[in-house]
Amino acid sequence: MEMLQERFGVHNHPVYTNLKLPDNPGITFSTTKGADVYSVFAGEVRKIIVMPGYNQCVLVQHGEYFTLHFQLWKGTDKQDPEKWLVR
Repeated sequence: MEMLQERFGVHNHPVYTNLKLPDNPGITFSTTKGADVYSVFAGEVRKIIVMPGYNQCVLVQHGEYFTLHFQLWKGTDKQDPEKWLVR
């Protein structure tokens, strides 16, 4: 089961609701221990790393591309990656 922690776009701070957080060009999500994880494109897990603010992250290589905190771009235009996830 996955849990979306941070959505795409600009949002208000959860405590200081009149304060806008920086634009998030992707999504941040977590899953339960032992859960199956799928990639949006064919790839190979290269490393599992710990990043401040993100906890453990899985770095997946898709040819010359890498994914981590999930972002999706069409050229230079940010896309909402939630639309690419199957629920």
